[in-house]
Amino acid sequence: MSEIKYENKTIYFTTKPVVFNFEIGDVIETEDLIIVRLNIPAENETKRNLFALKPNAKFQWQVQSSLEAYPEISVELPYENLKKLPNGNLSVSDFFGRTFEVDINNGKLLNFHVSR
Repeated sequence: MSEIKYENKTIYFTTKPVVFNFEIGDVIETEDLIIVRLNIPAENETKRNLFALKPNAKFQWQVQSSLEAYPEISVELPYENLKKLPNGNLSVSDFFGRTFEVDINNGKLLNFHVSR
């Protein structure tokens, strides 16, 4: 596994660079995936700011909408604080203090809780 380089909106793969519409906030590299969290302003209508790419720069998934996964959530916000969990999945939180577990294989939201 090599360290992935990125700056601003671009992540550099050995095959080609990938340019996003927003600045890259966090990158986590695993054996099979490169996880990218974009810095998206809360007022922007784009909220699903977590992506997975293969090491060959091929897009794998975009995180599931929290509104789709949890109809009781009335406001969707961009994610912050990307972490890899001991079970191999991902953790992201939002400005409302909601923390979501994300399936690293497909981007589906598995559960969430609210920190107060």
